[in-house]
Amino acid sequence: WASQAYVTVNLEKDVIIIDVTPILELNKKLKNLDLFVVSQYFEGFGQIEREIKLIFNDVLTAKNYVDTAEEDIESVNYYDYETIEINKLHLDK
Repeated sequence: WASQAYVTVNLEKDVIIIDVTPILELNKKLKNLDLFVVSQYFEGFGQIEREIKLIFNDVLTAKNYVDTAEEDIESVNYYDYETIEINKLHLDK
């Protein structure tokens, strides 16, 4: 995190931890090793802000959510999904 002129950075307030145990339990039953994280992105003042919206265990459901959500937003914002493999270290690009 970097200091910002317009806001005091507070990691505890800025990051929300989500319990994904129910999704992981479902994936064990389905034997699926991937989760699909849908995020909304906001661009402005040279920065990109990411807000995680939902986590799916099915790629088609994630893609449909992205396609539907993008119909209702401004052009500077967009939705996307990424595949996260369970039990693997994932580094944001």
